[in-house]
Amino acid sequence: MSPATEEAKPLMPSPLSPPGAEGPELAEPPGFRRLRLMVTVLTATLTIGMMVIAATLVIRILMEEGPRPLSAPVAAEVAAPEGEAIIAVGAGPGALSLLTRDEAGVERLRTYHPETGAEIGVTLIRRSPGG
Repeated sequence: MSPATEEAKPLMPSPLSPPGAEGPELAEPPGFRRLRLMVTVLTATLTIGMMVIAATLVIRILMEEGPRPLSAPVAAEVAAPEGEAIIAVGAGPGALSLLTRDEAGVERLRTYHPETGAEIGVTLIRRSPGG
């Protein structure tokens, strides 16, 4: 064969050809193996970390009991004073609270025993000017 018809071999193999198929072998740079190991370790660490976070979330969600029911007072009735309108009602573990307003606009926080319905205390509420 003449040199003109002979195909010239490329110095670098084609990216589509399998490694070592054509051309001289290229040596890895000195730090390339270490870099590959560091990337592999980082990928494994990231994967394990994400699995731990996902498992923690699942465990926390499954162990959650949900909202606790409000312990409502068991008194059959509570007597609010005549002439006072009830504005708000609140219930706690040891008391039932009513916010009332009379005809003069005076507001009171009345506290009742949750089981008997007896009045425990009265707190006068004074609004600051402009509030």
